[in-house]
Amino acid sequence: MLRELESKTDQVASSIHSLPAKLQQTATQSQEIYNELPEVKSAVTNLGASMTRLSTEIHGAVSLHDQRLQGLEVAVNNMSSSLDTIPSQLQQTVTQEGGRMTSLEQSVTRLSTSMNAMSSDLQEKDQKLMTALANLTAEILSIKQHNVTFKNPCQSNWIAKGSSCYLFSSNKLAWHAARDYCRTQGGLLLILNDAEEWTFITTNSVPEYYWVGLTDEINEVWRWVDGTPLVMDKSQWEPGQPDNWTHHGLGGGEDCASLEDQAKLNDAHCIEPRRYICEKAAAEV
Repeated sequence: MLRELESKTDQVASSIHSLPAKLQQTATQSQEIYNELPEVKSAVTNLGASMTRLSTEIHGAVSLHDQRLQGLEVAVNNMSSSLDTIPSQLQQTVTQEGGRMTSLEQSVTRLSTSMNAMSSDLQEKDQKLMTALANLTAEILSIKQHNVTFKNPCQSNWIAKGSSCYLFSSNKLAWHAARDYCRTQGGLLLILNDAEEWTFITTNSVPEYYWVGLTDEINEVWRWVDGTPLVMDKSQWEPGQPDNWTHHGLGGGEDCASLEDQAKLNDAHCIEPRRYICEKAAAEV
């Protein structure tokens, strides 16, 4: 144990003896490091200055980039605003042009309607003239072929047509009174037999209203005063007629027919005073 203790003591003594040399070495290294510190400090200083300049340059570049981006954003916004107004401007232009086109179409339609009405009116008048001429020619031929002559075939105020005389009244009566008056004159309240007679009557009656010999008082069936049933032709009636209207305040419906100002039939209340047309055979000599 003493030997071990002596050995360890020697080791400690040896370490103590070598300690000054190690301290000297450490001091030398520290001095070297200390001597190098100014260069390190200078490098660090230079690096800091470089970093400062670099930061300044980067900041300037970023600022310039931001300014350019802001300018570009403003330009884009302006362009976007301009583009946003284009659809509304186009829509306004389209609307204006549409209005002009609509107005033009309406003008063309009105002009076309007027032209059609004029053409229809001229055709109708031409047709009536041709029909009257044909009727007159047929009557002349009939007289020549049958050697029949009429001397004053109709009374005063009566109009001759073919073998019949017609009275277009100037006074107004209720339907029943008109029917009875025509009977006292040896005739009947008008019975329309064919298209030729219809054309003659309407040519002389328009635009006045005239009672004709047509009623549905019996069993609500339209018949002429001679008892002949009416062959219904809606084209000869005013649109929607006959309707047996009951709101006229006269009581009951509408059971008597008259020719209206448009050369069409219409049912009306029988007590209304209207002009009337009587028909009877012409006096043959």
